[in-house]
Amino acid sequence: MPGSWTTGRMLLIGGALLFATLWLSDRLLTVVSAGGSWLGLAIAGLLLLRWLRSQPPAIAATTTKTPLLTRAIVESRLEALSQQVTELTEEYGQACTDPLPSLRSGLQTRDLKLAVVGAPGVGKTSLVNALARDWQPRFSLELQDTFCLFRNIATAAEAFTLPPDLLSADLILFVIQGDLSASELRCLQSLLPQSNVLVICNSTATAAEAERERRAVAAHLAGLVSPEAIVSVSAIASDRTGIASLLQRLDQWLSSRSLEQHLLQAVDRAINRQQAWLTAQLFEQRRLRAIAAIDRTQWLVAGTVFLNPVPSLDLIATVAANGQMLVEIGGVFQQRFSVEQAKAIALSLGDLLIKLGLVEWSTQTLAGLLKSSGLAYVAGGAVQAISAAYLTRVVGITLIEFHRRHPHLSLETPEARLELSRLLPEVLSQEQRSAVLTGFYRQAKQWLSQQPALPASAS
Repeated sequence: MPGSWTTGRMLLIGGALLFATLWLSDRLLTVVSAGGSWLGLAIAGLLLLRWLRSQPPAIAATTTKTPLLTRAIVESRLEALSQQVTELTEEYGQACTDPLPSLRSGLQTRDLKLAVVGAPGVGKTSLVNALARDWQPRFSLELQDTFCLFRNIATAAEAFTLPPDLLSADLILFVIQGDLSASELRCLQSLLPQSNVLVICNSTATAAEAERERRAVAAHLAGLVSPEAIVSVSAIASDRTGIASLLQRLDQWLSSRSLEQHLLQAVDRAINRQQAWLTAQLFEQRRLRAIAAIDRTQWLVAGTVFLNPVPSLDLIATVAANGQMLVEIGGVFQQRFSVEQAKAIALSLGDLLIKLGLVEWSTQTLAGLLKSSGLAYVAGGAVQAISAAYLTRVVGITLIEFHRRHPHLSLETPEARLELSRLLPEVLSQEQRSAVLTGFYRQAKQWLSQQPALPASAS
């Protein structure tokens, strides 16, 4: 059968090409004979070119497959993780917990773990009982206490922490009932990048209605969960027909790879989680050091401008002249460049700040805050000094955000300059929020109260 199918396919393709060639020849002869000139040939050539461009690209004879995860690959990733732990330990100045022993223990042969989770009252216990009754796989079946996952998730602005035991499961059955709630969606969004998840629509409706519910959930989760990972069940049924589709899907998942492959996949996911945590911790340490450099520099700049006021448009040049801050921040994020190179970067950011109108905005806004404060309004130097400090802060925060998003991109490259120009408006929108601006003003007010008194304005 395979040989006859291949031969038939070749004949079909050959016939199609022959038909296309004859059709093109007929069209070309018609055009040439009608034109009777080089113009006709040119038109014929254009027709041929247009037809060729309209054809779909040829399909490669072989398809690239995702490399199979091997123990050697996982061991290599564990070694890279060890180096990351060492790097973080050096920057922390104290030893960090080494995650490698526990990760390597995950490579030992064990039963696979299945976790059934969901909000209270969605039918988790009924589903677990049905699986225990009708399915006997090589899994240790666990029911996690998941109420804490959904407490205030719908209104919480910050991310919540997932239990380690849940993240260590090889497969998670996420049970819902009826429409997907906001808290369930948030929980799914946190689980999916880190775990294998099947969404279980537990329904007591008829088969047709249950399928409509499943399709509605699939539409809601489009782009987040594949339709194949959404299964409808009736866990309260007295026989296996209520969970037949789930049993089939579980058997498919179990047989999709060997036990060793399942274990390697679990360790690989754990490595990803650990790397993400280490990266976040390392960035936080660096961010704190960079913020200290910004705080120190912004008030040094402010002191200089306070004693020697400059025209408003020269504030950027005053900030850029102090390239030491950029050198220090670059060193924190493992990028080395000279003061002159730092000044060039600061000046390019300064030009963009002028184009965005931030110099005028900061001067006017901070002047208004000073006038409304309990301190006597100080002419000239006070507004410009605080404005210079604010501009220094914006430049520094922009650099921190750049290093967060592009830890390995040098600031001296054209790509980096382009990215900085994109980031600066984002940072501005954050720094201009009332809460952030109020926090900066509190610092500015404290700094200003410590400066020598200058003649007050005659406003």
